[in-house]
Amino acid sequence: MTPTTLPHSTPSDQNVDAAGIAAFVDALETTAGVEPHSLMLLRHGQVIAEGWWAPYSADRAHLLYSLSKSFTSSAVGFAVAEGLMGLDDTVLGHFPELDAEVTDPRSRSMRVRHVLAMASGHRAETPDRAPATDPADGVRGFLRT
Repeated sequence: MTPTTLPHSTPSDQNVDAAGIAAFVDALETTAGVEPHSLMLLRHGQVIAEGWWAPYSADRAHLLYSLSKSFTSSAVGFAVAEGLMGLDDTVLGHFPELDAEVTDPRSRSMRVRHVLAMASGHRAETPDRAPATDPADGVRGFLRT
C-alpha cells in the first residue's frame, strides 16, 4: 500500500476554530467507553488536524470494518446515478473474467443490493476466508468462498 500525501493547512487558515478542535479531542479522550484510534479533519480538501492514539500510527494498516460501508454505498450510489450499474445487477456481472471460475449458484446470483445490505448469502464471515481462498485476488476469493 502506498500512502497518499494530502495537502495540509492550519485550522485558522481554513476558518476553523483550533480551540474547538482541541475541545473535541479532549472530549474524545475523556469520554468513558470511547477508545479513539485516529483522527483526520479536512477542510476544503486540506488536512487541518490529524493524530493517532497508541498503539496506532499513520504507518500502521488499520481495518475499517463497518466504516467502509459508508464509502462503498456512496460510491455505488454515484455509479447507479451515472448509469454505470444497477442495484439488481449480479456482482459477478461486473467481473466477467471470473465467470467460468465461480460455480456456486449463490455467488452467481448475488446482487449488488445483497452486498450493500450485508446479505451476500455467505454462511460464515468472509474477511479471513476470502484472502485464504485466493491471496492474490480478494474479489475472486470472496466470490469463491
